[in-house]
Amino acid sequence: PAGMPSTTSKRTMSPSCLSPARSARGPPIWPAGRSRTGPDVAFGVLLAGLALAAVVAFLLLRRRRRRAPPAEAVPLPAAAVDVARASASALPGEEWLRLAAELAARGEARLALRALFLAGLAFLADAELVRLRPYKTNRDYLRDLRRRAHVFPDVVTAFEENLAVFDRTWYGEHTPAPEALDRFSLNLEEIRRHAGA
Repeated sequence: PAGMPSTTSKRTMSPSCLSPARSARGPPIWPAGRSRTGPDVAFGVLLAGLALAAVVAFLLLRRRRRRAPPAEAVPLPAAAVDVARASASALPGEEWLRLAAELAARGEARLALRALFLAGLAFLADAELVRLRPYKTNRDYLRDLRRRAHVFPDVVTAFEENLAVFDRTWYGEHTPAPEALDRFSLNLEEIRRHAGA
């Protein structure tokens, strides 16, 4: 009604809304008179910089550790190698081929095939398409090859076919058929060609 004082008052913006923020309990979040752009921010930036530097240093060290080349294995003379237990790093690829020819001439087809398979691994390792490690399985080498040699699908296919023949012969104790050995040799030549041997 007219003449009655209004119960609603006009809200005006008071200078208190420009003062430091207050928490629910009342005291300011940062002390009055201190600026957020002063030493507190500089200290925060310094801490963030140090944390970033620590993360970068950690990542660089981790990457460097992964790329560290393994200690070179000193190849043994072919006569001293036990083909049944040897790893591909025991001889260079060409020596494995020579040993395979000797074994085949003596009629030891399974050992000759193993020497040929190890020659293929040695050639791939020389080309840095696989990394020879004593704990790796043949399937691990196939995964490495697929990851590193994806631009050479013929090499991956050749190794995969040779792996199937080798596994059947070596672990299944089957005598390889002559046509399987011929295909194995062609695949090995494909691996050598791409490995630069």
